[in-house]
Amino acid sequence: AAAKSAAPKAAAVSTAIVANKDSKIYHRADCKLASKMKDANKVSFASAAEADKAGYKACKVCKP
Repeated sequence: AAAKSAAPKAAAVSTAIVANKDSKIYHRADCKLASKMKDANKVSFASAAEADKAGYKACKVCKP
């Protein structure tokens, strides 16, 4: 049961930030622009700080 409850939490963390490989911009997972992204361009980060470190810029709409 412990492993089962850990799984959804881990999934939520891994999709906290969604970045676009093409535009180099990252968004909150619930941003309307993130939902329009092509799957091929999607990259997930655990946090905005990680996306920053990877050279991505913050979305001006959702301000992650």
